[in-house]
Amino acid sequence: MTLKNTICIVLMLCSMALSGLTLTVSLDGSAQYTSIQAAVVAASNGDVVLVYPGTYYENVDFLDKSIAINSLEASTGDSTYISSTIIDGGRQAPCVSFKNGLQNASLRGFTLTNGLGAVHFTSQMSVGGGILIYYNCNVTITNCDIWGNYALMGAGVHLYRSSAVFSGLKIHHNYAASTSGGIFSIRTPNILPQYHF
Repeated sequence: MTLKNTICIVLMLCSMALSGLTLTVSLDGSAQYTSIQAAVVAASNGDVVLVYPGTYYENVDFLDKSIAINSLEASTGDSTYISSTIIDGGRQAPCVSFKNGLQNASLRGFTLTNGLGAVHFTSQMSVGGGILIYYNCNVTITNCDIWGNYALMGAGVHLYRSSAVFSGLKIHHNYAASTSGGIFSIRTPNILPQYHF
């Protein structure tokens, strides 16, 4: 075996090691997991959680993991998967939470509805019914429909001291008792969040 072939094999193995696993989620039991949160618990940094259509009655916390949670819209480009892959927060907590310095995490291709804002520990106000992005996070949210969520502030999205890239979002018909039914952003660090709708 030549040195060139050996180098090519080593590089290929390294790239395979660097790419994460794909963990699949389906309500009918045909995938590895039947809940998104169970797949997140099992995931490691760099993994992808791929979610099949259905209504998932849960509150998804990324658990400080640099992972991607995608519907089939991400792999197929078919936008009908956005409306058929739903995270319903059940008026219990935010539909999706990114917290505590989470970096390089992403969410793509979901409808997020019926979330309830989390109570901010210092202000005691509920924030982020659809999506909560809290404290030194850097995340990407793509092609999501965020509606029918509730909070005192930032009923659709609450962004606190974090950076985010938003692309292809629909944020509508969310309900804030105080302010910002759509997006509320406060005390962002040196870089302002990038909003791309």
